[in-house]
Amino acid sequence: MIQRVLLVVCGLAIAAAAEANAGDRAASDAAPTPLRLYTFESTSPDSPVAESSGAESEPLKFSGKDPLAVVEGRSPERKAVRLDNGAFSGKAFSPSDRGCTVEIWFRKNGQGAQLGNGRTNGMIFSQGSGYWDGMRLSTSYPEQRLSFEIGRPQPSSSISTQMGLALPDGVWHHVAVAWDRAEMSIYWNGLLVAVREYAGDWTPASVLRIGFADSGIGSLKMDVDEVAVYDAALPPEAIGDHAIDGDFPDAAKRRLADADQAVRRGEWGAAEQHYRSLADNPSLDAACRAAGTMGVACCLWRQNRMTESAALCATLYETPDAPENLREAALRLCFAEERGVIRPAISVPVYRRLLELPDTTPRQRAIVRLALAERLLTDGDGNGAASELAAAVEEGSLSELEVWNTRLQTAHAQLLARDYDKARDLYKRLATAQEAPRELRSLASLCVGHSYERQGDLTQAAAAYDAASKYDVVLPHHRTEAQERSAEVRRLTAGMPRRDPTATRTRLPQLPEPGATYYVATDGSDTNPGTETAPFASLARARDAVAERKRAGGLPKGGIAVLVRGGRYTVDSTFSLTEADGGTAESPVVYQAYPEEKPVFAGGVQVSGFTAVDDPNIEKRLPEVSRGKVVVVDLKAQGITDYGKILPRGYGQGGYPANPWVDLYVNGRAMDLARWPNGGFVKTGPVHAGKMGSSEADKPGGFEFLEDRPAQWQAADDVWAFGYWSHLWAGRSVPVVSINKSTKQITTGSRASYGYRAGMPYYLFNVLEELDEPGEWYLDRSAGKLYLIPPGPLDDATVEFPIFAKPFVVIRDAEHVTLRGLTFELGRAEGAVIEGGARNLFAGCTFRKLGTNGVIVNGGTGHGIVGCDIHTLGAGGIRMAGGDRKTLTPGDHFIENCHIYDFTRIDRVYAPAVHLDGVGNRIAHNLMHDSPHHALRVEGYEQKIEWNEIHSVVYESDDQAGIDMYGNPAVRGNVIRYNFWHHIGSGHNVAGQAGIRLDDFISGVLIYGNVFYRSAGGRFGAVQIHGGKDNIVDNNLFVGCKYALSFSPWGEKRWNERLADERMQQVMRAGGVDITAPPHITRYPDLANLPANPDRNYVWRSLVADCGQFSTRDRGVNELLDNHLLSQHPEFAGADRLDFRLDEKSPVFDRFGFRPIPFEEIGLYQDENRATWPVEDKITSHYVEEY
Repeated sequence: MIQRVLLVVCGLAIAAAAEANAGDRAASDAAPTPLRLYTFESTSPDSPVAESSGAESEPLKFSGKDPLAVVEGRSPERKAVRLDNGAFSGKAFSPSDRGCTVEIWFRKNGQGAQLGNGRTNGMIFSQGSGYWDGMRLSTSYPEQRLSFEIGRPQPSSSISTQMGLALPDGVWHHVAVAWDRAEMSIYWNGLLVAVREYAGDWTPASVLRIGFADSGIGSLKMDVDEVAVYDAALPPEAIGDHAIDGDFPDAAKRRLADADQAVRRGEWGAAEQHYRSLADNPSLDAACRAAGTMGVACCLWRQNRMTESAALCATLYETPDAPENLREAALRLCFAEERGVIRPAISVPVYRRLLELPDTTPRQRAIVRLALAERLLTDGDGNGAASELAAAVEEGSLSELEVWNTRLQTAHAQLLARDYDKARDLYKRLATAQEAPRELRSLASLCVGHSYERQGDLTQAAAAYDAASKYDVVLPHHRTEAQERSAEVRRLTAGMPRRDPTATRTRLPQLPEPGATYYVATDGSDTNPGTETAPFASLARARDAVAERKRAGGLPKGGIAVLVRGGRYTVDSTFSLTEADGGTAESPVVYQAYPEEKPVFAGGVQVSGFTAVDDPNIEKRLPEVSRGKVVVVDLKAQGITDYGKILPRGYGQGGYPANPWVDLYVNGRAMDLARWPNGGFVKTGPVHAGKMGSSEADKPGGFEFLEDRPAQWQAADDVWAFGYWSHLWAGRSVPVVSINKSTKQITTGSRASYGYRAGMPYYLFNVLEELDEPGEWYLDRSAGKLYLIPPGPLDDATVEFPIFAKPFVVIRDAEHVTLRGLTFELGRAEGAVIEGGARNLFAGCTFRKLGTNGVIVNGGTGHGIVGCDIHTLGAGGIRMAGGDRKTLTPGDHFIENCHIYDFTRIDRVYAPAVHLDGVGNRIAHNLMHDSPHHALRVEGYEQKIEWNEIHSVVYESDDQAGIDMYGNPAVRGNVIRYNFWHHIGSGHNVAGQAGIRLDDFISGVLIYGNVFYRSAGGRFGAVQIHGGKDNIVDNNLFVGCKYALSFSPWGEKRWNERLADERMQQVMRAGGVDITAPPHITRYPDLANLPANPDRNYVWRSLVADCGQFSTRDRGVNELLDNHLLSQHPEFAGADRLDFRLDEKSPVFDRFGFRPIPFEEIGLYQDENRATWPVEDKITSHYVEEY
């Protein structure tokens, strides 16, 4: 609830102070002269015209379906016009070379009669459409945020900035939008609340409108008191003078200006301190201090410190010497609600005072009572809360679902009061109420067992859970929960720990005692018999010995083991295994490290003999700063002649097979090809070829560079560029054909994925002239010379250069082959490939320093990647596909207990730690981190993603998440449960970054028991659902997230149009799938109702602590039940150590039926198949902290 309380108070309480100074703007000597100034003192239904008293005398005339109504303005002596189905319109104004400002005093009164493109939004004012020309200011419901747009001609569209704060109905607002031809700004009652860069052109429009203008935006019920237009972007102090009534000395004005600049930089903490200097200064007058206080509250909210912000607002109301109008404004603004949750952020006396106000609606009183009940529950007063909950229902304004949820909260109140019998009675009534929603009955059924647990009666708890697991109304995943909780309490009654941590781990079959053993060693010979004293020299020879044994008489009982002694093995060919080389369940074939030894198979060489550069032709090309620091080695002189070549990588290139890549490693760390800029990106200038949205978007590009650096290069050749050329999720490398120094234009040799666009980030690499930083290198392929600025002394360093450009291992159609404890490194391509076959296993292996992907598994059944370390990869970690979509036959592949990190180094996008496709596979107990893009990409049916820890991903791109699913509304049965998502974000605010993202149509996913910490950035919540429906988000913990959830709803029209599109039908039919026939329609009968209920998802039992808004962009069709925002931080075992366990005695479990999350079981575990232990894991600088 406090969302809008705070947001409104941040600006509107200041507005209340301004009402005392509601004199005519034109009479103020301090105010700049407006180009247009419209008031409505002489406007009437008989004369529906607003004259301008500004420099331009262009009038506005009303037209609409309903007669014009004139009402009282923002003070009793003023007039305002009431608009909905009509608008005042007249000649448009033209911004000057200094831009423009539009200010408006208005009061919103709700969504208007006209809907824009079927959506709940409303126009405030516009010039032209505001989409392809002119500009516009609009708002939306239920979010109630402002959006300021400047139109751009087709094929582009408007550029916008959105106010992150909700603007409530029923209160007068002063809003100013300004454009100085460099930045667009929104001011709310004197406070800067949104800003965005825009230095593009102005597209003229012909008509200025106040009110409904169509163009895809609906109407708004609103009262308008005054509109002022200026032909320049006003300074913030001028806008503040128009909005705030107070005595601001020069020092205070400077503080306000400093706060404004801090907000423009996105430094909300710094802005907070500037506002505090006003709020805490006793020498300033009341209005000045109040303005500072509201600024602090606003900044706290933007830093996700919403409880502190709410407390500050409540303090303002309860401060006797604060101006009365500000106190009352703050109080009245507490009526707003936050959908699906109640935030207990204000004190009990403040809520009581709200209930005493006259002229409140039943809905307002019901919301206040719910908030008061939540406050009482937070304070431990269950009986008092129950009374208020009953009173909220009696107000008669709650929806049917809200009434049922309130009844569930009433039962919870008795649980908190420890009246367990009464709580159970209420739970049982709800569970058996035929008219109640099934999901609520299901939750209530679980709560019966939960209440017995809290009472300490474990025998009855087990019986209640057993009963719930057999009750047909209980949802499938709740039946599983009931069964598991019954088993847990039975363990407790038997004197055992609640859970067995090994129960969720894959139990690999015990390898039998081998019937025969061969040995491989670095000092062996392939002419040897392969015994321990006379070993083979290669895996290939051992493979052939196994095949010879099979041909001679079959595999012996127990199979064959090949023990590989430690040391370094140089690889120049693929170790290939076919059907003839496999084993059986009783007689497997195992290639494994000799006990306590580490064999390493390396596809490259160690390089030495670096000397200082003495070639004057090279020296003159080097930057001045690096001369004397660069060393060179002649690879050709060391017998190295295969240098590979740079090929395109990035979007659409990270699959299998991917283009090989050549890196250089110093002490195991990949060096950077010499690049500009050294870190981060620069932005493209105007685009002249291959422009996004044009007919040439699929052609090579041409764009201007805005800096001078490339013009200084002397002889750069084979230069490449990596850029997010059109979207921040579609990065790709392209060759540079030419750099024109006079026109400052770069011409590329290939297309970008969606064309090129101005203002997008890119960098240039493989540039000798940019070899200027330790850790950078350059390879002159024509001369065979490698140049390097060492990251440190080379005396004892290991410098490695990869040569092998094929997979190290390929297993094709073989069965029951295990590779264990082996290391594969220093290759330009993949580490290993499995195609077809069954029950093959990589256990405790290491794949590192590879140019493309770590492991590929394509088809077959039951293959496993267990306990492996997979890192320092040009592309992804594991790409796995298995199972039959047509028959829903599972692949039974599994990836478990693996540490996958530092991946997507070269591709930068769409090369995740794991890419999973097919049916019925499992990813469990892994640790994945450090990638510029996502960690997991999952496609197909009945995939399980559980017990994983994912962090420090999506640190460069946007519109992505820790896990991404995309584009098929028919997939079902996917489960994402018991994972820990944390430190996910890039700082981009175009779309966002999430922990879990269900993108474009994804539906029917279960998200259960996850923990999210700092995993929501930009406009995304920790869980982002885009266009999907019937997803269940249940029993998850959200801590320190900007939003817990976010939605990008499509609406019925878009959903059904996309569903009917033949391209989407082809996606759903892929693999021979027919969703109208068995097994799909019998296993998932809801597929018959795909067109129904678009955008409806289910969010239940969320536990939210230290987060901002609970959800954003919820259009009102999602079902939200039993979700709880904590005003006080629960006592985690060690949040500073990222240990979010809750003690079983935590009062959280007395508050509602939240199932304890076994946090200690998430992630890696120690066993004989782990490649390394202990595992060191730190949060790196990759994570971009947004607030």
